[in-house]
Amino acid sequence: MATGINTLATDTMNIDADIQGLKDSIQDALLMGDQIVGQNSNTQVVRQAQLRNKELKETKNDLEVDIRKKEGIINRTNRDFSDVKDSLPESQTDQALHVVEDYTVAILLVSYLFAILGFITSYVIHAAEFWSGLGQALLASTIFTMLSTLILYYVF
Repeated sequence: MATGINTLATDTMNIDADIQGLKDSIQDALLMGDQIVGQNSNTQVVRQAQLRNKELKETKNDLEVDIRKKEGIINRTNRDFSDVKDSLPESQTDQALHVVEDYTVAILLVSYLFAILGFITSYVIHAAEFWSGLGQALLASTIFTMLSTLILYYVF
């Protein structure tokens, strides 16, 4: 029984020494931090933070002004097209695709037709027989057109 008490007393004394060592380490770290940072550095950090905050507020205000200008442009543009919007029904039908109204698609379609006609012409010129070459060129262009239409429809 005396051994258990001695062991407990020894452990308690070792714990007190450990706690004192930790307190000393913390005090040394605090002193080192004060030497590195110093007393005046807090005002420098605060000044830098205030300058950065001021810069960010100015940037925010500039962005808000820019957003208001762009919203004004959008609203004016919407007014320009309000007569077109009023003439159209709310929901467009999905049955017919109005590609002729879009000039870009119409130009691409015409250029595609010219490319196909150029392919058919060059294939027929190089073919041994006119009618078999024309049939093969038409078949190849039809298959190519169907495949490209499927790819464009399902991918894009």
